[in-house]
Amino acid sequence: MGGKKKGMGMGMGGKAGDEEDETTEELLRAYKKNSIKNGVPTLKSIEEKFDYAFEEGDGTLEKIAIWDEAGPMVIRSFFDAAKDVKKGAGYEHLKTVNIWRADAQDEGVRSICEFLKKEPCKVKTLDLLSNNISPLGCEFLGTMLNFRQLEELRLDHNLFGTAGLKELARGLSKIKTLTLLSMTYCGIDEEGAKYLQ
Repeated sequence: MGGKKKGMGMGMGGKAGDEEDETTEELLRAYKKNSIKNGVPTLKSIEEKFDYAFEEGDGTLEKIAIWDEAGPMVIRSFFDAAKDVKKGAGYEHLKTVNIWRADAQDEGVRSICEFLKKEPCKVKTLDLLSNNISPLGCEFLGTMLNFRQLEELRLDHNLFGTAGLKELARGLSKIKTLTLLSMTYCGIDEEGAKYLQ
């Protein structure tokens, strides 16, 4: 796994003379440590994003995409690390989170939401396609929406049904920035429509 480029003469993602931003390196170290602590492997797809950020990008991680069937503890390992960097202030560079068919379940969603509640968090797009999210996970998401300024939320292929939509609606009623909400194939019946009014 590569480190940051040497001899750049400036802080990563900054101008000459700026203080060097090492939060991405801190995030990588914390992710690896959490993975060991939780007894789960680090994902190649995540490591590749870090490699790209250090070798080709500006040293920051703006997008994370997990498509491996990882399970909730792998998701938790990454997002707990993102939440705890900068002495608990949180990782501020991430803008897009795509987790597709990773079996995040409610516990993984809880970790994602705890990270998203952090003040410097700038995530605008959250896509949790087919992750076995139940109404409990929707409750976590609904609470998080009170804190965040998401623009896109995709929850397709999670069978949380109308009960999950009811939990989610508590946050949806307060968020003003959301321009896209997708919940196809979520088992929502006709009664669920009242929660979207």
